[in-house]
Amino acid sequence: MILLYKYIFYRIYFFYVKRIKEKEIPQYFSSAVVSVIFLTNLNVIIDAYTYFFNRALISYFDSYYKYSIVLIILCISIYVNTNKRYIQIINRCKELTIKKQRILSIYSILYVAIVFICFFWLGYLIREYNKTHLY
Repeated sequence: MILLYKYIFYRIYFFYVKRIKEKEIPQYFSSAVVSVIFLTNLNVIIDAYTYFFNRALISYFDSYYKYSIVLIILCISIYVNTNKRYIQIINRCKELTIKKQRILSIYSILYVAIVFICFFWLGYLIREYNKTHLY
């Protein structure tokens, strides 16, 4: 799973460098995007647990998401920029075989798509639950 996140970071980094033509801060942009994906995954796990197993906690966890994104972006940015670790991540991903890169590309696209679909689906379920039980 960590290799998948590193590969996503690597792809976003080079997307930013090649498409946006910015070479000074791509590691920060990549860190922010990976943080959003990570937080979305965490949100899906917590929402699935609260919706299917303990609905009393739904309103409790919703108030903390807005603060957790800042903390996660900060932690990932510190991790990536300490000792220029982003260069190590990029070099490791460049060393992967073509077959491994293709597999990771497919997995990363599927992973991000599934996470965001689940995010919006669970959000819909929780909104419907809140409409009927809180008002």
